Amino acid sequence: MPLTYTDVYNAIHTALTGRVTGTKVQVSAHENAEMKLLDYVHENIGGGTTSTIREAHALATVGVNCDLVWDTAFTDENYTFTVNGFDTHGKPVLITFVSKTTTKIVVSTLINATIMAMAKSYGLED
Repeated sequence: MPLTYTDVYNAIHTALTGRVTGTKVQVSAHENAEMKLLDYVHENIGGGTTSTIREAHALATVGVNCDLVWDTAFTDENYTFTVNGFDTHGKPVLITFVSKTTTKIVVSTLINATIMAMAKSYGLED
């Protein structure tokens, strides 16, 4: 489970207040607070479990399933996506969803079109 700001704050607060006034912070409490802080920074800033948006682009042919392959595969299928497509005149096209895997989504259209998609994980690891 990802660490929250409150988790880190509580660990630091406990290390500082859980001692007799005028004494040093206990090494174990200090280490625990520092590790939580480092983990929190890694998860939220340093690229640990931060989520990134994936992109996919393709040219769809009428009546043929079109694979929109993500620029980076997901670790599982816990992601949401949005798809847009336009014909050669720039008008939006109807897109039908076919399937979803960790590496791509498959769609189809009723006319030839340029298709683009974006996706974002709602899981913990992407």
